[in-house]
Amino acid sequence: MYNKKYSLGRFLNLVDPSRKRIERDIQHSLSSNFEHIEIWLEVEGLSKSTISFICNKFKGYNIIVHAAFINLSLVGHKKTRMASVDFLQNNYDLAQKIGAKLFTLHCGTCPFYQDDHTNRKLLFESILSLKIDAQLPCALENMPQKRGVATPYPNNLAELSYVISKLDNFVYTLDIGHAIQNGEDWKSWMLENYSKVYNIHLHDAIKNASGHLCLGKGELKIADLLEVLDNVEYDKYLTLEVLDENDINDSLRVLNKMLYKNVEKVKN
Repeated sequence: MYNKKYSLGRFLNLVDPSRKRIERDIQHSLSSNFEHIEIWLEVEGLSKSTISFICNKFKGYNIIVHAAFINLSLVGHKKTRMASVDFLQNNYDLAQKIGAKLFTLHCGTCPFYQDDHTNRKLLFESILSLKIDAQLPCALENMPQKRGVATPYPNNLAELSYVISKLDNFVYTLDIGHAIQNGEDWKSWMLENYSKVYNIHLHDAIKNASGHLCLGKGELKIADLLEVLDNVEYDKYLTLEVLDENDINDSLRVLNKMLYKNVEKVKN
């Protein structure tokens, strides 16, 4: 029988500052039985009353935050890095105000001609510019490999591990779907690094193809996931990161079915 110790949650995507849109999206996020909410703070200009409204709606839930990332980069050109640090600092300060327990951020994209040595140097410089409190830890996330003139960084688990090993008060957000897209052995990596994994982004994916799929629509074996979580006694956050409300509900059913199926075997 699986011994569930982790918190199961979902995303709330704040991408529009309008109160009506936020109220609708919050209502969706509260419609299923989740234990925490990961708020994606892509929005700008939230009023104090809206921030208070969000806090009141999620009383009793643990809140974790995913920082904005669209058009931001901590490893890009200098002016882009400076603007990104400023934007992310505002995100971080807001996360503190709403009582977040974890702050996940992307490093962003880098020019295709830039090597990892340069990426590391620029990333460390950018992070040193952020004012971070040990009471709200930061997590960096692994990204999928994509070809183009701008490429995500870090786009493999080995590079993410190196970066985290050099940063104080930083932990991992493991995106299993991104690892599957890259064809990486996320299970072995998790068994070695679980103590610093504070959040897992859960979605199905296909190698060298799509991610953020409903559970059961890609190559992820849910039984393998549950076994790994059980083996390491994972007790942090597991967050569904599928993009459609129907896919969220269907993914939750798939996950619960596996847990329930295991219980039935024990009973029988």
